[in-house]
Amino acid sequence: MYSHHAGFTLIELMVVVSMIVVMIMGVTVLFIPAQKRARDTTRLREVRELQKAIAIYYTDQLHYPISASEVAIHGTDPVSVMLLESTVAALQAPLQDPNYPTLSYYYTSDSAGSTYQIRFCLETADMAPYTATCNNVITP
Repeated sequence: MYSHHAGFTLIELMVVVSMIVVMIMGVTVLFIPAQKRARDTTRLREVRELQKAIAIYYTDQLHYPISASEVAIHGTDPVSVMLLESTVAALQAPLQDPNYPTLSYYYTSDSAGSTYQIRFCLETADMAPYTATCNNVITP
């Protein structure tokens, strides 16, 4: 006589679990590049916003914020404070890299405040002319 057992065999359960793991990995592989592109888009938007705030500050002060050494921009740094507290409120809200403190925006100027440089990182090479490095630079 044959006996019927309700349920699945161990092999069947292992096959189903393996298929679920493979599907999760596939979705994850597709999701990670999209997250990187989204962070890069945020970075470019914020660097341009920072650039506009610096231009407003220059119009009011007749020089760019002075910082002879490179400063990491994170909202409470000296450059952010200058932009937030300037008479024209050049910066409306603090800015910082989406991966701060791992990554950051970096600001430096000459000693007279006549020019500046913002250095920033990107995770992808999708934002031409910039590259997937931390050597991307914007100047006035």
